[in-house]
Amino acid sequence: MNETVKGEPQMTVDELPATRRNGARHTRSKCCTGHDRVSPVDPATAASLGAALSSDPGEAAEPPLWTAQMSVEHKLRIALDMLRRDLVSSLIEGTFTNHQDILEKAAFLGIEQLPNLALVADIDHFAALVRGRDDGEQEALKRSVLEAIETSVAHLSSALVSQLMGDEFAILVCLDSSRDAWRIREEAVNLAEHIRNSVRQHGLCTVTIGVGSHCRSLYDIAKSVREARRAVSARHSYLDDQNQVIAADEVAIDEYAHKTPRHYDRYPWDIERRLLERVQVSDREGAFVILDELMCTLASRYSTSHNAFKAHVFDLVAMLSRAALEVAPEIDVMLGSNVELAEALTKANSHAETRLLLQRFIHQLLYATAQSRTSARQHIVRTAKRYISDNYSRNISLEEVAESVHLSPFYFSHLFAQEAGCTFRDFVTSARIKAAKKALLEQRLSLKEVATQAGYGDVGYFGRVFKRVEGVTPRQFVLNTKRMSVALTQPHQYSTSPDEDSVGGNPSCR
Repeated sequence: MNETVKGEPQMTVDELPATRRNGARHTRSKCCTGHDRVSPVDPATAASLGAALSSDPGEAAEPPLWTAQMSVEHKLRIALDMLRRDLVSSLIEGTFTNHQDILEKAAFLGIEQLPNLALVADIDHFAALVRGRDDGEQEALKRSVLEAIETSVAHLSSALVSQLMGDEFAILVCLDSSRDAWRIREEAVNLAEHIRNSVRQHGLCTVTIGVGSHCRSLYDIAKSVREARRAVSARHSYLDDQNQVIAADEVAIDEYAHKTPRHYDRYPWDIERRLLERVQVSDREGAFVILDELMCTLASRYSTSHNAFKAHVFDLVAMLSRAALEVAPEIDVMLGSNVELAEALTKANSHAETRLLLQRFIHQLLYATAQSRTSARQHIVRTAKRYISDNYSRNISLEEVAESVHLSPFYFSHLFAQEAGCTFRDFVTSARIKAAKKALLEQRLSLKEVATQAGYGDVGYFGRVFKRVEGVTPRQFVLNTKRMSVALTQPHQYSTSPDEDSVGGNPSCR
């Protein structure tokens, strides 16, 4: 459900009519999650609630949210919606002071298990997605994402979904507290992956989801929400800053930094990200400069713990391998040697030895990536050219062709120009003019039909482009070609006089 919309009246349990408030008292029992379990509203209470709602709401409601013409069922839905919003808001913000009040609201809503963990989903690159759109379109996108999230958690009867500030959404869930912490974390991450994939499959956009820690008390839900939001905000420290799941325990906790500065210093994510980028573009010189900077930072950070230093090098090898595979899938054979590297790293007894092994690995990785990238780039451009040749008659765009080869428009534009020797637009124009020339000579079509077949809706514009490329108008091109053809195919007329028939003008040469 959406969070409270500005201007809408709020209704809490205390503001409900007395008949409904008295009927909201329920017994509660402990559930396996460690939180209080509440029983749903009984039929008698539901009946009294319906009777109360059939009466005049008086001063508490404002049209058009609440009118006398509304049915009892409609009024009930509005009241329950407000109550659910108030419950979720209290849990997320941690503003409630009475535990019993939360239980009563949950029982009133039929929520059997209260949440013990929070997820926060944030729309990736929202500002870029809605640039140029009005407020209505922006809100429509948020509603669509909200509905996609609600659908993905519909199998969880006690899940609560709410829109936060901006383009964030909170998902409060109840997980089995009887299991160990690692199992709970694993279940939460799997749920977040399910939600992330569901939103992506809707084709609206992608989301990054932060996973908060498990709570033993309702009062800790707000903390879990803050942790999840902090995890989402940390996505910019990753090479791929979108469409991912980040658990709170993967992010450096700044609030503890003052206790033991050396241990809790922020990890040099920016240096690591720059190294991964240099490896992906096969920049050997740049990669080794950044590697030296990263190794010095890690050596200083873990000067007294070689095992911790090696652990980070192991992680770095894995990340570098994945980054290289993204741009050069063919190097997976070369990466089979990682087993030997792992054995060598395990046996390394010093920072210097570990660093040397990493440098050798990156050298091999860069060489393999560069070789593979050359072949891959050529294959991408060939594929793009075929796509253009098959679709030039339509109004195809750079974005469409880039999507067909699974690249961003910006990167595809530069790659195509480098490999093809001309811009994307020039190549499309060339393909269209080539097709138009063939149609002009081989088919009996009007100039307008030829222009349309070549992908030009305006005959005048087609004529201007044709003259710019060929130096003549389409009609002149046809006439010139026909004259040349006649000149080449017409037999030479030789004179029968001895003087004209002789070679070189010499009568003696026959």
